[in-house]
Amino acid sequence: MLRKRSDAKMIAKPKPTKKRHKHKASILQENKECFQTGRTDNLHIHHIYMGANRKISDENGFWVWLTGAWHNQDPRIDVHHNIEFDRYLKRTCQAKFEETHSRDEFMALIGENYIW
Repeated sequence: MLRKRSDAKMIAKPKPTKKRHKHKASILQENKECFQTGRTDNLHIHHIYMGANRKISDENGFWVWLTGAWHNQDPRIDVHHNIEFDRYLKRTCQAKFEETHSRDEFMALIGENYIW
């Protein structure tokens, strides 16, 4: 969008920049590939603990790469519609975290135990 300056010259209006979320490296993956399939195209970041825990997921590496289909584009399989896959990711992430931290530390962060 252009706007007029007082001397009648047109200058470009700066575009607002989108805030980028900073996230720690995933504790479950080293490579940028789909956690489920190993593919490297059409990748999305999936925060394993969402909602109020999204920021905690960013800060602690509680996320994985998923293809669009496995993330949110195919209701037959995607993690937002597939409760078994969602729970599997939550349990796997908690178990990985607890390799170097206590259950109490996990509970203090997330507030729910996914390993029974």
